[in-house]
Amino acid sequence: MVDEANLPTRLQNDLQEIASRCEDENIPPSNLDHDEFSPDDLQSKYDGVIESIEDHKDVSRMDVWNFLAENVRINSSDVSKYYLWDIAVVSKNNIVFDRYPSLKDFGKNSLKEIPEQADMNKNGFEFKDHYLILCSRLCQNYYLTGKLNRLRSDTVDLSVPISYSKLGLPDTTRTTALLAHWRGPETIDKLRSRAGHRFFIQKATESYKYGLQDKTEFLFEKRDNRWHLQIEELLPRTGIMYSPHTQLRETEIRYNTRYLHAILDENCDRCFHLDGALRGYDTAKKFVSRHIEEELRNSKSLKEMSSRHKLFKLDSSTGDIADFGEIAGLFFKQYVFSAVRS
Repeated sequence: MVDEANLPTRLQNDLQEIASRCEDENIPPSNLDHDEFSPDDLQSKYDGVIESIEDHKDVSRMDVWNFLAENVRINSSDVSKYYLWDIAVVSKNNIVFDRYPSLKDFGKNSLKEIPEQADMNKNGFEFKDHYLILCSRLCQNYYLTGKLNRLRSDTVDLSVPISYSKLGLPDTTRTTALLAHWRGPETIDKLRSRAGHRFFIQKATESYKYGLQDKTEFLFEKRDNRWHLQIEELLPRTGIMYSPHTQLRETEIRYNTRYLHAILDENCDRCFHLDGALRGYDTAKKFVSRHIEEELRNSKSLKEMSSRHKLFKLDSSTGDIADFGEIAGLFFKQYVFSAVRS
């Protein structure tokens, strides 16, 4: 929250005028910071504010950003244009279905397979006259989307969830670079030396109020000479703090966890299937129960008490999904980031 009392009166007035103009033009304030898709007079006003705060030791550019973020409301029923990392988008409720009615047929919660020859970047993939945009919960994981893109081939199919409210503009593609991130594990242990057909592993650190635990569970099961690996992270983080609720497409997923499923050959050398998803437990009671009473071994119970929302899916009948251990590590990686044009 911005303490407006600490902002000079003239600066507050200028920022309020800029916020009102942003709402009139239906553009996010971030457009102004990058000089993108904003009227010249509004851009000039904003640039003047940024220049003026250099004379105020107690006012930072972050104060300006926060003020505008809190005071600008974008009308999702009207068109808005702005940049993501790798491409600019035009945004409006259900704009994808308005432009391409046939896409309604593939299902509200289904994944869209990306054609092998289609261009793909961190935010979306080529589709007819536009780019279809990945749901934010997938494309915010910078390294994962890049890795998934590199794995696409004539023997490996990639399917992803798309946003219904954004269309990418082909003539605006660009290349971005990741400046900072937190590193996580990039491999998973192989099972060659293990006997048996079922293993359950639980890694936990802290316990919190109501019995919630910062833990991750691993279940290995051999079925018909293939290993099925399931991983569920019960307190997923996309930054420093954990938030119990998130959004996929335009739907809220309450009390979410991160979940991964893989199918490997008997020696764990080849991977035939890999998907990453969010699980939602809907109520606090169910979420607490998941932490203190249920385990991945109780698969039937977990399916009944949760919903599953896939973020990506890789399939290969020949087992050619390379680096599957690294992909699993990237999916569960904690990260913070910033992206710039290069």
